[in-house]
Amino acid sequence: MPRPNKPLKPEAGIPLTPEQLARQVGSYNRTKFIAPSGELIWQANPGMQENIFFWSNPEGVTFYDPVTSAPLPPNKKFICDEILAGGPRGGGKTAAGIAWAASYVSNPKYVGTLLRLSNEAMKETIEKAWAMYRLMGAVKKGNPTSFLFPTGAIIYTGYLRDDASFEQYRGHEYHRVVVEEAEQIKSEALYAAILSSNRTSVPGLRPQILLTANPDGPGAAWLKARFVKVRKNIDGELFPYGEPMFDPHSKRCKIYLHGPLKDNPQLLEQDPHYADRLADPAHPESRRKAWIDGDWDISAGMFYPGFRPRAIASEITQFPEAYHVIPSFQIPGWCHRWISCDWGHKHHTAVYWFALGQDKRIHVEDELVIAGYGADELGAEIARRSLPLLERMREPRIRCYLSPDAFQVRDKDHMISDQITYGVQRILGPGSSLIMEFTPQELTVSKLDPQAAMRMREERLAGSEIEGSSIWFTRANNDRKAGWEFIRGLLRFQPLNRKAEPDLAYGDEILRTRGIVAYQKYMAMFAQEKNEILPRLRIHDKCQILVETIPKLISDYPNNPEDVKKFDSTETTIGDDPADSLRYGCMGFKDHESKVPKEVYIDEEIARIAALNPQDSDFNMRILIAQQAQRRYDKQTNANESCILLRDSMLARKGLIHP
Repeated sequence: MPRPNKPLKPEAGIPLTPEQLARQVGSYNRTKFIAPSGELIWQANPGMQENIFFWSNPEGVTFYDPVTSAPLPPNKKFICDEILAGGPRGGGKTAAGIAWAASYVSNPKYVGTLLRLSNEAMKETIEKAWAMYRLMGAVKKGNPTSFLFPTGAIIYTGYLRDDASFEQYRGHEYHRVVVEEAEQIKSEALYAAILSSNRTSVPGLRPQILLTANPDGPGAAWLKARFVKVRKNIDGELFPYGEPMFDPHSKRCKIYLHGPLKDNPQLLEQDPHYADRLADPAHPESRRKAWIDGDWDISAGMFYPGFRPRAIASEITQFPEAYHVIPSFQIPGWCHRWISCDWGHKHHTAVYWFALGQDKRIHVEDELVIAGYGADELGAEIARRSLPLLERMREPRIRCYLSPDAFQVRDKDHMISDQITYGVQRILGPGSSLIMEFTPQELTVSKLDPQAAMRMREERLAGSEIEGSSIWFTRANNDRKAGWEFIRGLLRFQPLNRKAEPDLAYGDEILRTRGIVAYQKYMAMFAQEKNEILPRLRIHDKCQILVETIPKLISDYPNNPEDVKKFDSTETTIGDDPADSLRYGCMGFKDHESKVPKEVYIDEEIARIAALNPQDSDFNMRILIAQQAQRRYDKQTNANESCILLRDSMLARKGLIHP
């Protein structure tokens, strides 16, 4: 091991010359490190590694066009002080971070730090750093390890074993901070604690921070929101990878640099099968896509790992429809529509407009996410946003599934839902809004006589004069587990495995001896969707907040793994309210399925039964199927409202709904 050079002490007020510095720590031209002996220590690869140095200090750096070899003009407009180097594993992020931290060791007042979240991982970083820094004359000392350079500059190391560890960096001054595996930082608040120590009191030393991350940890959601999926303008356009972004809060420029595996040719040369090990089927699908593709829309721990804002190259051949976000377009006015609303007083209110499209998919057409609105103001805004849709509908009537808390009595005998209907009527006119649930008075009566309460409600609704456009409000189904699971089914884009074929001869025998009901049950055991429509949910790109919220949903493990872990809004972020509103709307779709026109429902039932046995063309059987379908339709349509009201009566008697 070479002995470090004895530090030169400059005379008072006279800095060391570049030649003197080179004799101590070597030379550095932003992308190449040369040892005092003239030996090449490290050189950045083209791509992500080179871009880390370019965007953190572009002045005086000459880059060359890879095609023409002509020098490119230096970028003097942006200097990025927050950099996230992310993407697939193996892109050379660690080596670049170690070199980047040593860029300013020629300044005797420079202080840097290398951080990781585990002691074992930090040991690996220290060994790699020592292999480079010792050639620059550094001395390794202390515990935790630090590297002291001949000039007097120092680089510390540390690991963040728990949340309290983040607080120990407050009050310190680090000119350059490197955080390895930043996806393991659970929250943006913990990151902010580290960021507060990235400051300078030394002229000429700019405070900057470099994060390296793969998109597969508990912090992937906030990293994605802060660096990767940042909206460029009010139209929702995203900043492309590698383009600087100005952060209005920190007053800094930040950038996300995506580093594919091909940017690290040394690794591919020394370990040509590294990518094959990452693709091992033993890894969960979300991990493979994060490690290989560097896909930030796939994250371990996501409640919906199958959510695809865009198609993924590795899936598009097998699953050409494997995406959920599409460009907005106008759905015909005759298509069935409904609204969902998660009302909020202390948190955001989220409203979504749904349609059952011609493609038989649920479309989330538009969104409204607001805070600080009163209930009547909210009703007026919902009416204004709904008016263009109502004008195009054959029957200008939309049902809104409203969060249950809006039906709680807040002012004498008035509910929040009452105030919302007043706001609707200000825009659409008197009588343009109805509450389909029990009023407080009806709910009180229902505790003693449910039938009397239902008669009161029927008389109230019958006395309502509704002309023209209207919005009807009903209590949303708040079964969280069932709702989240239903959404999972709507997001599915992989077809189910094919089932066994029925024994047609045995089926005919069942039909002759046991009747059509037994025959239908037998054939349904082997039912297979011939042209299954997948996925069943499409979100229009106007709904940017919903698209950003879904990947943030994680399981409430271990407390309630089948439920989503709740997270609330803050002054600068939106909580899980958009997801709750989506759940209300999707559960409301079950009610809308029974609202299909009777003729369409009967035709679909005949086609469904006929598909079970295409060889059977018995006309009398089809008549029987049509009669049964008609009875089921009428029974379901008449029962829906009664079931809801009887449910509320029961809950009121149990004291679970308070008038």
